[in-house]
Amino acid sequence: MWFHVAVVWNLFRSRTSSAARMMIVAFIAALWCVGGFVWTLATWRDLDRQAADVRVEIVMKISASELAAKSIVRDLRRMPSMREVTIIYPQQMWQEFSSELSVSEELQAVVMLPTIVRFRPAVANVNGKWLSMVGNSISSMYTLDIEKVIWPADYVNMIDARRMDITMFGGAAGILSLFVFLIALQYAFRAELLLAARDLKVMSSLGASPFWSAAPHFMFGLTCGAVGFAFAIGGFLIVRPYLLGGAAWLSTVTLVEILALTAVLSGIGVIFAFIQSLTSARKSYRLRGTY
Repeated sequence: MWFHVAVVWNLFRSRTSSAARMMIVAFIAALWCVGGFVWTLATWRDLDRQAADVRVEIVMKISASELAAKSIVRDLRRMPSMREVTIIYPQQMWQEFSSELSVSEELQAVVMLPTIVRFRPAVANVNGKWLSMVGNSISSMYTLDIEKVIWPADYVNMIDARRMDITMFGGAAGILSLFVFLIALQYAFRAELLLAARDLKVMSSLGASPFWSAAPHFMFGLTCGAVGFAFAIGGFLIVRPYLLGGAAWLSTVTLVEILALTAVLSGIGVIFAFIQSLTSARKSYRLRGTY
């Protein structure tokens, strides 16, 4: 082990440009991937927060009985996609109406307010197609008791459109980012292995195994990548409080999730670097005819 550590130290002293290149590539790649991950996940969760505020109101006819309203509530509560189902009686409706509009209570004797069945669907079911289906189904079952079903169609359609944009463009950007991440690592590490070709041939001539030959260069690349990753994540965590000051919705992505992504990217980089260094060492052995 001391031999490999000594070789790595010599590589850092003799190949500062290669070390700097790998650190910069790892820094940019990690910062790009982490930033994209945080933005996409936070945006999606912000949409979920907006969807959680959506409520649907089933306006009962004035002539509808309380039994009909309770029957609708029972049917809705049987659906697993419901978060909350409540009955708003006329007295409660008047309290909401008067508090929001600051009207005189004398109008209560003049205005007849209906009973309303209000429900909040699960966040995943807040979309125009599902809400229309439920509204039409309930209306057809209780035609004589329901006046109309009200839900914020424009608001829900906006959420649908943004979700579709994130799914399509965010997914494509994520795949492209991972591809660019791997290509950048390959370029930086491959350049180092090309410089190390002579060292690998010498090691193979001395009878060292491919793993033994590749280990110093693997450790060299791994150290450079770790430094680049550390600077990227450290810089992001330093800037993060300032970002949250102007975009509080980014706070939904926790530090644990950011560190988990960093661990995944680090694992991919380690596996990629190990395979590439071992492949280069074996290639040197084949060229020397000793493997």
